Amino acid sequence: MKPPSRSAWAWTALVFLAFVATRAPAQTTPALLADESFTYANGSIVGTTGGSGWNGAWINPYSQSPLAVSGNRLIHDGASTIEAAGRALSLRLSSATASEAYILFDAQFSTQSGGGTPNLRLIDTSAGNAVTGGLGNNGHSQTYGILGANLAQGANTSVSLATAARILFKIDYVNNQSSLWVSTGAAWDVAALPTSGADATFAAAPQFDRLDLYVRNLSNFDNLRVYTTAIPEPANAAALAGLAILTLTLTRRKPTRHPV
Repeated sequence: MKPPSRSAWAWTALVFLAFVATRAPAQTTPALLADESFTYANGSIVGTTGGSGWNGAWINPYSQSPLAVSGNRLIHDGASTIEAAGRALSLRLSSATASEAYILFDAQFSTQSGGGTPNLRLIDTSAGNAVTGGLGNNGHSQTYGILGANLAQGANTSVSLATAARILFKIDYVNNQSSLWVSTGAAWDVAALPTSGADATFAAAPQFDRLDLYVRNLSNFDNLRVYTTAIPEPANAAALAGLAILTLTLTRRKPTRHPV
């Protein structure tokens, strides 16, 4: 029996690699990393450990008074000018661990800026608790916006911080891009996240492993969730590369030989 030709083996390999590439699982929907619905007894948030995907309890990372829980929401209760709280994630989000990250929450911040405009801060504890970005504002505007490193001005929306809204913040680690959507009506969830028409965009992709809330004047905050989209598996990329090489090889025409 005549053994298969080299071309036949190549075509067999091509079919196999195509099968591997198409059968490999592809993550098209972001996966939930952490969630917090603040279902605690009324009182200080510090020390509570509910939700999932976190590393430890809520803490007070600043010298301000801690934020409080009331009616299953995190609030500024008016006990002092500025109140704060923070919690570490179970995973440090960066280009090494995710292709995309999403932060989703409901909020109604105040619009006063004295002592610090309300914001949600992205903290990188591996870099000395560096503030790598944020949401809300920091005296630059009284509207929801994207903040850069050290809370520098990034990009603002036209929606007042005093407006009750659902906030979606997307970090694209592949393209070094951040996008912010602010909705007073649409209740986005992971199954139907917007992909275009952002209210603000900024050329940055902050890495972080802790979220700190720093607010004043009767703000409230709820339904915090963090989602990630995984980096494609190396095996999938290798299979696709193999497909490209084999396709190129098989489509090259053999040189025509002329009789001498």
